[in-house]
Amino acid sequence: MSIATLNASIRNGKAKKSRKEGFVPAVVYGKGVPSTPIQFHNKDIIKAIKENGSRTTVKIKLDAETKVGIVKDVHVDPVTSEMQHVDIQLVDRDEIVNWEIPITFSGREQLKLKRLFLETNLSQIKVTGKVSDIPDFINVDVGEKNANEDITIADLNLDSSIKSSRPLDTILAVVKYAVSN
Repeated sequence: MSIATLNASIRNGKAKKSRKEGFVPAVVYGKGVPSTPIQFHNKDIIKAIKENGSRTTVKIKLDAETKVGIVKDVHVDPVTSEMQHVDIQLVDRDEIVNWEIPITFSGREQLKLKRLFLETNLSQIKVTGKVSDIPDFINVDVGEKNANEDITIADLNLDSSIKSSRPLDTILAVVKYAVSN
């Protein structure tokens, strides 16, 4: 897992003013840390989210101090698709956290060639574990799957230090026959 390093500055004004000046407003918080309004250069935070996903771990340089945080929420304008605000929880790398991991499914093209498709039930799972052990996302290759095969949480092969909030036999997706006309 790659960790983006972002330079931040304390935000004193309103979020709207920050966006006009080319920043994305954010807030950081954590155990023993008061909620603090900050801002990131627009291009830096957009690049970090694009490269690592919207549920990633980041290093934040703020006032000559570097802290580790996990992106909890990214607010995007539904009309313009511009990033409006980011919430980041500051954590210790060995801290145990509850987290949602996005799941991506690759190999859909191979299924299509076999006249199959993937019906997705869950696109993320809630887990508990050390920040340093939880991946930013999980990719499942479904290209070799056959009709009526299930993809379950057990198929994700999570590290033993990461515990899912759901049973291992929870179905994430099912391979189905494509209906043809």
